[in-house]
Amino acid sequence: GASLFGLSVPLQVALWPFERNWAHLKAPPLQFYLEIGANDFGLDREDLGPLLSDSAGGFLVSFEPLIHKYAALLRNLGTAHVPLGA
Repeated sequence: GASLFGLSVPLQVALWPFERNWAHLKAPPLQFYLEIGANDFGLDREDLGPLLSDSAGGFLVSFEPLIHKYAALLRNLGTAHVPLGA
């Protein structure tokens, strides 16, 4: 909502309860990585590749607060028509 300091809105970046985010995996993650400010260049999923494998047990949550950057990420992933916060 609006305040004296600016305008803010809630934005979902992961499912709750948090365990729902890895329901598609064979086993629960052992380590978590949080990337805030993901962009079109140098994504953490590229740098952390081996740590995100099933055998390493890593899980990455990427969050891009700039809407045009978020759209570019979806485009690059080949994801279409995904509601924001889904």
